[in-house]
Amino acid sequence: MSDSIGRDERGESVSDFGEFLRQAWAERGMTQRELTKKSGVSVNMIGYIERGESEPTLETARLLLVALGMSYTIGIKKDRTG
Repeated sequence: MSDSIGRDERGESVSDFGEFLRQAWAERGMTQRELTKKSGVSVNMIGYIERGESEPTLETARLLLVALGMSYTIGIKKDRTG
């Protein structure tokens, strides 16, 4: 089973929120510190999420996405094999 945190701007499934997050703020010309100021999420927590050391709560993900000017609708896709 794999969980998908959402979809990128091309509509492709994103399974690694940290990678998605890093790419999103970089594409917008932001820094981690700017994202921290806009979202209220600590720079340490953003780093943990980006490195895959922590998964964001739905509220943390929402704060980060809103700070990036993105929709915070999150879809979860479950694949079953067998």
